[in-house]
Amino acid sequence: PLVFFKDLKDFKYELDDRLVFTVRMNKRPSDNARWIHNGQTLKPSDRIQILYDDNEHEAKLIIDRANEQDQGKYVY
Repeated sequence: PLVFFKDLKDFKYELDDRLVFTVRMNKRPSDNARWIHNGQTLKPSDRIQILYDDNEHEAKLIIDRANEQDQGKYVY
């Protein structure tokens, strides 16, 4: 089974900050794995990067120029 070694933590941010969310797992997740924000699947954009490091088994979500709509719950 997929095991998470590094979970997401709550944090505060300022407008226009760069937000970086990282989760570490014991193996590569299925191709169906995705980042979800307040129940909605996130997709890459000019502000949003979604990365996966095969060597470290880390998934990263990077949000540039954070705004008020970025508040909420993030899940991988």
